[in-house]
Amino acid sequence: GSGESQAYNTQVGRYTKIGNLVHVQFKLVTTDLGSLCTSKQARIVGLPFTSKNEASANSAFASGSANGFAVDADESVIGAIIPNVAYIELGLWEATTGTDAFRISEWSDSGNLTMAGSYRTD
Repeated sequence: GSGESQAYNTQVGRYTKIGNLVHVQFKLVTTDLGSLCTSKQARIVGLPFTSKNEASANSAFASGSANGFAVDADESVIGAIIPNVAYIELGLWEATTGTDAFRISEWSDSGNLTMAGSYRTD
């Protein structure tokens, strides 16, 4: 989104919906993080449909490319959709024990992310 004055060089997304399955792909390149709260988990907002409102309806998104982030070389940015939302929560594979939140503080003004994934709707 752009609700906190962040700015983008590229902000492109596409989706295909077949029945209750939505496939999404997008690319974001930021130029300014604006007034985003750096301690918050990064989210990609504005999905075209709300995810299915069912406890087991979690979905995963994979990054195809990412750079401009303050993370270690062996860490990967991932995305997840929880039930009954229209956004992707970004996470970070950073340990053998699993993921942690990807914080706004880890995304730079020149952050660049391409992701794709699918999720179910009601």
